[in-house]
Amino acid sequence: MRITDMPEKYYLDLEIVELRVWCHIGVYWWERIIPQRLSVALRCTIAQNYAPITIDDLNKTIDYTMLASYIRKTLRSGRYFLIETAVSALFDGLNPLCKYPKELSVRIIKRGKFYGKYRVGLSRVKVMNGSEE
Repeated sequence: MRITDMPEKYYLDLEIVELRVWCHIGVYWWERIIPQRLSVALRCTIAQNYAPITIDDLNKTIDYTMLASYIRKTLRSGRYFLIETAVSALFDGLNPLCKYPKELSVRIIKRGKFYGKYRVGLSRVKVMNGSEE
């Protein structure tokens, strides 16, 4: 089969940006008692067959509200010392909710009292080899 005879594959990037979540996270004692405000960003690259481009078929799309609810529930119910642990806690559940994406990226940003105007954050990106298409 020649390259020109191959069917085109389209991928779409679904993004949730600046989702605000309160979470018990941090190393300092007061961070463990007082919930900290986090900003969460999610990006998943999905195959066209899970993202309707030309038709409005809700059965072939991803429920953004369910993704946001999962992120909020996971972070609110957990207690974390590190941002790294919080990001890892999100990954297992997001993979099936995003319909097994080609690529999944989660970023958490935290602004702390000792950081002043600075924010600390962490991103984790995972490229799926056996994603469904």
